[in-house]
Amino acid sequence: MNDATIVNCEKELAKTRQRLSLPDAERLGLYVLSDFIQFLVDKKVNPEPYLLRLEKGLPKISDPRLITGIDPDQIWPLFYHLHQLIGSSEILQKSEAFSTFYKSLRQHLIMLLAFVGEVHALFQIINDNIGPELVLDRPVHSIKVSQFNRIEILDKIISDSGLSHKFKEELARIISFWNSRISHNTPTVFIPVCNNSEDGLLRKISLDLIDKHALPYDEFRTDVAVIGAEKSGSKFNEISSDVARNYINKYTPHLAKNHFKGLVHFDMGHLMHDGDSAQVGLALLIFCGILHHSDQQEMYFPRTSLAISGALDENGRVVSVDTNSIKAKVNACFFSWINTLVVPASQADEFVKYRDALAAKYPNRELDIIPIFSFDDTLHDRRISVHKRFNTVNQALRLAWKRRTSALAVTLIISLISVIGMMWYGPIDKNPVKYEVEGEVISLYNRNDVKVNEFLWNDYSSRRYIENKQLQEHQYIPIGLFDLFGDGKNHLVLGTIPSSDQDFSSGKISAFDSITGDLIWEFTPHFEFDYPFKPNMNNAYMLINIFQTSINKKNKLVMIIRERNYFSNIIATVDPKTGKMDSDYYVHNGAIMAAYVFEDKDYPNPLIAIGGIANYNNSGFVSILDLSNIKGHGPTSSDYVLNGHKRAKEIGYMVFPRTFIGEFIKDSHGRPSLHQIRINFDEEELTFAVADIFVSHLSNNQYGLSGVLGLYYYTDFDLNIKRISTTDAYDQGVRALLNAGLIDSPPDHTYFQDFIQNEIKYYHNEQWISVAERRKLMSQDSVSTNSTEVNDLTTSPD
Repeated sequence: MNDATIVNCEKELAKTRQRLSLPDAERLGLYVLSDFIQFLVDKKVNPEPYLLRLEKGLPKISDPRLITGIDPDQIWPLFYHLHQLIGSSEILQKSEAFSTFYKSLRQHLIMLLAFVGEVHALFQIINDNIGPELVLDRPVHSIKVSQFNRIEILDKIISDSGLSHKFKEELARIISFWNSRISHNTPTVFIPVCNNSEDGLLRKISLDLIDKHALPYDEFRTDVAVIGAEKSGSKFNEISSDVARNYINKYTPHLAKNHFKGLVHFDMGHLMHDGDSAQVGLALLIFCGILHHSDQQEMYFPRTSLAISGALDENGRVVSVDTNSIKAKVNACFFSWINTLVVPASQADEFVKYRDALAAKYPNRELDIIPIFSFDDTLHDRRISVHKRFNTVNQALRLAWKRRTSALAVTLIISLISVIGMMWYGPIDKNPVKYEVEGEVISLYNRNDVKVNEFLWNDYSSRRYIENKQLQEHQYIPIGLFDLFGDGKNHLVLGTIPSSDQDFSSGKISAFDSITGDLIWEFTPHFEFDYPFKPNMNNAYMLINIFQTSINKKNKLVMIIRERNYFSNIIATVDPKTGKMDSDYYVHNGAIMAAYVFEDKDYPNPLIAIGGIANYNNSGFVSILDLSNIKGHGPTSSDYVLNGHKRAKEIGYMVFPRTFIGEFIKDSHGRPSLHQIRINFDEEELTFAVADIFVSHLSNNQYGLSGVLGLYYYTDFDLNIKRISTTDAYDQGVRALLNAGLIDSPPDHTYFQDFIQNEIKYYHNEQWISVAERRKLMSQDSVSTNSTEVNDLTTSPD
């Protein structure tokens, strides 16, 4: 190393020391230290002696709050370099300061990666397989965080038996911090604030409403200095208080002359920020706090994991925040526990632009951005606040309990408890709202979990129901409580299979009065059709599932019925009052293993999504039908010609073969199958869980597999496919085949793109067409204007 290099290194060291000594070095110090190490690496200088001279000036990152809002990709290089240096330097390993700093950085980085759902990078850290790039070659098999709470990522990892106890303790600390952020005893909101040009922080604001104010105005003071407030402890933010007061007078006019005083708590009091962007959040806290403090019958509560950024004018209109701070505010929420960010409607596009840029980099993270025009929106949008109204009895009991020391209150409490007791245990509420199956006994319970009646189911029917419920492989629910007569009273409907594994005669479908136990109606299903090129059917059927809905403004039961010892499955509708089956029904040539009845604004009647196994072409299938038009049969092949019916008209019909992994592993179970349907009405999205292989069906499980080797298909309500993803068990199967040297590479993004384009087929005008062909036809017919671009492939949990 020449003299010039030494001089430059010493200058950079002095500069780094000076920057690390600044008050905000908790966060910026991470970047400073990262830049310094990179400088030494670029100069090809041994970093060890220089780093040791920084031992006393290392950034203090003990507070997790100060790390939120940072893109993990920004501190990944620092972690990578430290990992490499400490692993190769005995001196750095023995340094308590560097050891503590490295472990703290590791822990906080894991937290940030959990925030954005980068499970692959988390496992890089766990498995000590750290590379220079965080998202380089991100695998397609990653968890889709939007499917569940992101904290479950850490819960899932912490349950791994292969992790050390010490590492589990680190994860437990992160989970504890996360839980403390999302659970509050008092109304709380988070305000995203700008720490510097791009970094952002979350600041928690909560309110302690102390008491009524003797003066004719509300007074709320802050416990810290905020730019825009006169000074610490002064009357804080009159606009927020005035707007909240206007809405209190509007919603609870009897409180118009009651005024209150309280203290506003700002988390991380050493920070300074412009208080204007906290005005909406603070007004919401004051409004909710006054209702809660005065024990109103109607209350509002801010939702958890909610951040709000917006200023107010005196009329309650939401006005814009500083444009230069928007990027930092989005960063603050995106790299945190926040699920929802509320913003001024006038700036929503700018917030969304920055959010979308981050989402493109971290596709497993979803952050909802909700634009609002006025304070009123925070009260009526259930994504922002929760509305709760206590009934008269509960409200009286709450007020009496608050004054429980007086004799009158004690008498009132006893009387109210007696009334509630009669409602729970007396003859007032005999209406069952749920059931439980234990052995052959079906127990019915009212809304207060009090048992109102019991029924006996035969052994075979109850055993089959319980087994399938435990396996969770098939949607087999031949039982339900339904309002058969439109009078608000629920009655029991169930299907019963003859009590023998060998008796393949038809089962019965029955309805019973839930209070008296009397039989209302009963019938044995029978249908007229046959397959001339297949063995004769026995006309033996069993009920698989029941739904209740309104079709053409008439109350109907929708039943899925299966031919017991063959392959045909039927969708039928039944009059709930009489048990009479309608003449029109739909026949599918293969097992229906899952069904879901739902409504779509584009159709006047409910739709039904069905899926399972298509016997006629050895594929899995999913179909959408209009329940007002179910006459006919599904697609067939030459071997499965059906007499007695014409082709039905589905809204959409899609089949999918096995992926090459399923083809490689498959054993006796020869067809892929759809076994679960979920729906997201907010996104107008259907999710289908499809099994390439049920591991329980394998006769030779030589790879040590478990669970369901399958995929998730995501479509809109017209079955236009949006993306697909793999299950954890599927990924396990891939790894087993790779480790055994049986496949050269895992199915990647290109493979699944090709699979979607060429292997998935739709039935249209008596022929099978590809995704691209169907998309073109729908565009020409203007049937759907929804985008059907295939997104990045992501994985949902098993």
